[in-house]
Amino acid sequence: MSKADTNLCERRDKLKASLKHAYTSAKIASKASHKNNKKYYDQRAKPRSFEVADFVYLFNKARKPGLSKTFHRVWTGTCQITTKISDLNYDIIRKNGRKQVVHRLKPVHGFHTKYRSQDQGTSARRAVIRSRARLVTKWRPLR
Repeated sequence: MSKADTNLCERRDKLKASLKHAYTSAKIASKASHKNNKKYYDQRAKPRSFEVADFVYLFNKARKPGLSKTFHRVWTGTCQITTKISDLNYDIIRKNGRKQVVHRLKPVHGFHTKYRSQDQGTSARRAVIRSRARLVTKWRPLR
């Protein structure tokens, strides 16, 4: 091997070591940042849980091109929950009758508590609410 080849190999090895050190440093910094962000999020996070037949607003950040961002409403609704898939995911039905599986919801104050009775905790009452939710095929406002 010539002196130029040896010099090139040494340079390559130093570069590999330097990059390896940079990757490990970035990984450690990323984990620390993630830990701090999680701590701040958990301090302000509100647990949200909804039941079948609750009325909710749906988060929809998408807007039509050319329309002003200032006057766009990101919370649309009201929608009704038809099925609770998990603590985060729900089947909803929108005003136009369209069904969706969603995860980002906000309660409609007044609707979701006003039409529930105190005995809603019984299994018979929950079964009635579920059966009514299955029968909903299009939007019907409550009276």
